[in-house]
Amino acid sequence: MPTIGSDVFKQLDDLISVDVGSRGVDKLHVATTKIEGGPTCMKAAETLCNSVQTKRPVILATGFTIISAGRGETDGPPGAAILAEQLEKYGVRTVVITDRHLVPLIRSVFETLELTDINIRIFPQTREQAKVEAENILRVIRPSTLIAVERCGWNKLHVYHNMLGEDISSVTAPLDILFKIASQARIATIGIGDGGNEIGMGKIRSTVRRYVRYGKVCRCPCKAGIANITKTTNLIVSGVSNWGHMR
Repeated sequence: MPTIGSDVFKQLDDLISVDVGSRGVDKLHVATTKIEGGPTCMKAAETLCNSVQTKRPVILATGFTIISAGRGETDGPPGAAILAEQLEKYGVRTVVITDRHLVPLIRSVFETLELTDINIRIFPQTREQAKVEAENILRVIRPSTLIAVERCGWNKLHVYHNMLGEDISSVTAPLDILFKIASQARIATIGIGDGGNEIGMGKIRSTVRRYVRYGKVCRCPCKAGIANITKTTNLIVSGVSNWGHMR
């Protein structure tokens, strides 16, 4: 893959981390840059470039349900589709994992980029089945990397929330389990998010709890906040998750 100077990645980081939604993204980005030890896009790109040398598949986890509308949001799948398109150019196969009800949305996004043979797998809703499926996925697919693009992550009580502090666990499969098992198996993982409640934000959980609305205390009965606890090898924080896909 082509070599790009760190100054370019710094400019990309500055561009994608504009806090367009006034969510405290700027604070999250500063914390992430400090932990990553440099431009977040560069660190994630280095991890991805190194891991895909094996030509083993990359798993893309995406899809975030708007519970009031009963359908998926458009942030996440487009970024995942562009990542898949770029990886295909380097001969790397991708597998998308999401919730059952989000498959039509994700398939339509990928087909827009003429990625018609995309492999989409449905992740189980129950934790018991999720653990079995996670182990099966890692054994059968043998991925080099897992990337979560705007994928909701659970808090310390394993409850999933949207940015309004509402519980959306009923429509969110526990993909944190897959990322946890992958990390334990020393498989590279990357998280991309824009609010603090996405997979990967566990890396800066204390910052999310401090600066993000409902980060520390949510509006649902659990009262444990929306801050995700799942850490990834690398984390990219952007104003909109679709901006952070490292094209």
